[in-house]
Amino acid sequence: MAKKKQVIVESADEDSVAETTTTLSTRLSSEQKELIEQAAQLQSWTSSHLLRIAAVERAAHIVNTGRPSQFPFGLAAEKLASRLCTPELLVKREEGWEKIQWPIEDEGDEVKVVSLGLNDFHELQEALHLGGTEFMEQVVDACQRQLSAVGLPEPIDPATLY
Repeated sequence: MAKKKQVIVESADEDSVAETTTTLSTRLSSEQKELIEQAAQLQSWTSSHLLRIAAVERAAHIVNTGRPSQFPFGLAAEKLASRLCTPELLVKREEGWEKIQWPIEDEGDEVKVVSLGLNDFHELQEALHLGGTEFMEQVVDACQRQLSAVGLPEPIDPATLY
C-alpha cells in the first residue's frame, strides 16, 4: 500500500513549495535485504536511496525501450548486433578496400575488421544510458536473429489462413 505525505521544499527564492511524495513498501528476504544494504554501503547511500534510484532508473529504461520514442532503440540494437555478430571485413586490393563475407575465405594483402566509429559509440552510450539492461536485451535478441537467420521460418501471414 502506498502512503502519501506532504513535504515542504525550500526553493532558491525563499518561497516554499508543497510537494507530495508517496511511500511504497515491499517485502524482502533476509538475503535480499543484506545484498541491498551491502550495495548501498558501497555507494555511501542509504538502502532507501539505493532502492529509489534503482527502481526509478529501471522503470525509465523499461518505459523508454518499451514504447516508440525519439531514440531508435531497435535500430541501435540491430546496428550493434551487426558489429558484434557479423562484423564487416575488408580486404585491401590494388583498387582499394573490398567488403568480404565472414568467415574469411579470401586472401588479400591485408584484412581489416571495421569497428564502431565515434558516432556509433556515442549512439551506443546514449542507448545504454536511456535503455540500460532492456536495451542490451534487445542487442542480444538481435544477435540471436542475425546468427540464426538462415534457420528461421518465414512469418505467418494471417490473411493466408482464411
